Amino acid sequence: MKIVCVFLTALLALAFAGDQCPPSACTLDYSPVCGSNGQTYSNQCTLKDAQCEDGSLTMLYEGECPDCNRPCPADYTPVCGGDGKTYGNKCEFDAANCRDGSLTMVQQGECPVCNRICTLEYAPVCGSDGITYGNKCQFNTAKCNKGSLTMDYEGECNPDCDRICTMDYNPVCDNNGKVYSNQCVFESAKCRDGSLTQGACPEIEPF
Repeated sequence: MKIVCVFLTALLALAFAGDQCPPSACTLDYSPVCGSNGQTYSNQCTLKDAQCEDGSLTMLYEGECPDCNRPCPADYTPVCGGDGKTYGNKCEFDAANCRDGSLTMVQQGECPVCNRICTLEYAPVCGSDGITYGNKCQFNTAKCNKGSLTMDYEGECNPDCDRICTMDYNPVCDNNGKVYSNQCVFESAKCRDGSLTQGACPEIEPF
């Protein structure tokens, strides 16, 4: 008899261990909280019950979650989102932002089509990101995707051009009349643009 009792106790212990989420003992009190899955829970207790089933679930804030599945009109007045996606209208963008939370609206109208087809011609240009692009078409494609990209100069990027110069002010000018703070700064510019030569600085009339 003693052996049977021990065996039953062991079975009950295993059954209890396998049931990781105990039965809910939550009240009917309605103090809603919003979960990270976008679902509204009636109170923090019911959220904790759900967290037992889904360990990644967290509470976003107290209060009901917004209704992101709102009906939107069928009119096509497109807006471009920061994710590069074109939304049919502002309502559709707002619904997507309700679910995502981090979306920004880039512009009214469709997003630009950046995946243009470029030739294999090699006429390199150097972008402000320090990357050499095979030709201007490839550069413009990257600029369309990145937005803030500018072209530094035609030709391959040369890391040796990004030399460290002092703050000394001993002005040097190029053949276009542009003034550089010193010889080192001028040499860096000349490295990027081989057409530059040193020229006379414009005279500054005294006050």
